Amino acid sequence: MPSSAAKKFKPTDISSTAPAVLTRATSSFHDDNILEAAWRPYLPSLAASVAFPSSIFTTVMIDMVSNPNYNSSLVMRADVIWDSGDTSMSTAAATAATGTFEGQDTIPRYVSVKGYTLTRRLVRRFIPRNPLLDGYLWQSCLFYREGEDSEKAGAGSLVIYLPHASTPASIPFYHPPVEGIAFLHHPSQSTSTADAQANYTISIHHLPFPPLSTSTCAPPTNPNRLPRILHHLLSTLATHGRGLLTGYTKRVLHDQLIPRPSLQDTYLRLKAAHSHRLVTSWAESTDPRKHVFEDLLIAAFLIEWWMRIYYRSGETPGEGTRRPWVGFVDVGCGNGVLVDVLRREGWCGWGFDARRRKSWEVLMPTSTTGEPWLREMLLIPSLLLAHNGDNGRANELHGVAIHSGLFPPHTFLISNHSDQLTGWTPLLAALSNCPFIAIPCCSYNLSGDKFRAPIPTSTSPPSPAPSQATPGCSAYAALCAWTANLAERVGWVAEKEVLRIPSTRNIAVLGRTRRAAVEGEAVEERVRSVLSEEGGGVGWVGKCIGLVKGGGGAGEKYH
Repeated sequence: MPSSAAKKFKPTDISSTAPAVLTRATSSFHDDNILEAAWRPYLPSLAASVAFPSSIFTTVMIDMVSNPNYNSSLVMRADVIWDSGDTSMSTAAATAATGTFEGQDTIPRYVSVKGYTLTRRLVRRFIPRNPLLDGYLWQSCLFYREGEDSEKAGAGSLVIYLPHASTPASIPFYHPPVEGIAFLHHPSQSTSTADAQANYTISIHHLPFPPLSTSTCAPPTNPNRLPRILHHLLSTLATHGRGLLTGYTKRVLHDQLIPRPSLQDTYLRLKAAHSHRLVTSWAESTDPRKHVFEDLLIAAFLIEWWMRIYYRSGETPGEGTRRPWVGFVDVGCGNGVLVDVLRREGWCGWGFDARRRKSWEVLMPTSTTGEPWLREMLLIPSLLLAHNGDNGRANELHGVAIHSGLFPPHTFLISNHSDQLTGWTPLLAALSNCPFIAIPCCSYNLSGDKFRAPIPTSTSPPSPAPSQATPGCSAYAALCAWTANLAERVGWVAEKEVLRIPSTRNIAVLGRTRRAAVEGEAVEERVRSVLSEEGGGVGWVGKCIGLVKGGGGAGEKYH
């Protein structure tokens, strides 16, 4: 949500002025079995005036149920395993109702709220970013409307979070150590004219654990932690509600190609299997935490993507249009971590780079038999070897391993922050009929010179969304649009995904489908035409020579 446009959030402390929300536990939805004789108060904490109605309040709260990561960087997401308002969740509902989901206590909690009617209940499971440090937590999320008529206009709305925990010690650190949290939305009672549009009030309340459950636990090390969390929760509600009211739409859309749960679950599995080995054996001078975890996320995306479009040896094709797996090549593979992880996960392939890295000795010991899967090679596209404006200087590279950029058909090409090779990737993929992923980083043209990528103005055939960029956009947005535009011009249907990696260079351009109008011999003609329009690659060979002789023309990733 747009924090710059939002006013600084300054809620009012209502701990000593507002009435408490009164609840008592029941064993069912219809309050037919009261488990507590006395009403228990949710203590009021903070309140703020807002302009959005209860319908927006409910929409935002549903979003917050699925995205606790809005409020804690220690949480990856939450999975809703049961929702009384979703009839399609019959399997999850059945397992949740019996309390046997993954062997955990998932039976929904219920509380009766004085003056409110329960309308919807969900059970969610928190997915921590580091399961080895923070445990999983199940939680009931209960939605209420004021009075007995849930459709009554102007009625208050209430949402209560009930963690499935009996003591503060059983609650992970990412969740506040309380028995429950309540969010209340109701028409404002204030007569102030300071903000004529602030017709509603939102407030947050909490239910402490009974003294008996906390007697054996150490007191919180930071007494300000709970107030800070409550402030942040209410601020998120206010900010997102204001955004919906004013018509805000997200500018960055994740998970367009791969569902977030599948991607993150695969990432957690890869992280548990490979991160310790890769970090502790790191041989480069750079920070291993950034490179390792970024490559693990990219590997997770690729594995999930490949499982949808390929089948490997020993697997059945299944239904749909999956094709047999041929292999991958990581062009400009850098430290080789991505190649290492993919191979260990059973996806055959190899990578090459213009410079050998120290990490290769760790990932691929000299005792390794067979063809090395990390290779030191220069890439000089076959289109440039015959005539490239460098007056046949390729002869000066005698004895240097050179790759022509031609690959077995259907090999998957990876270009991960490959700098000078980024723009070449969709062209080489077209020549060999290879699907690809290109994750741009620094701007280089097809001659290997740094430049600011032009914003594509038109394509033939007409351009879909990935190659669109607006005037005044960032240099990176222009580079990504230019890369997608190159792909479209040589016959690819370009797709885009904003990857969940710890980098601002996180846009992936993908090509898996060819346009029917560009096939056969027309492909090379089209690629040559695009290459000519982009400067013909003049100077590429000279930069390769400079790299070999130590004369510069080099970037960190590839050339």
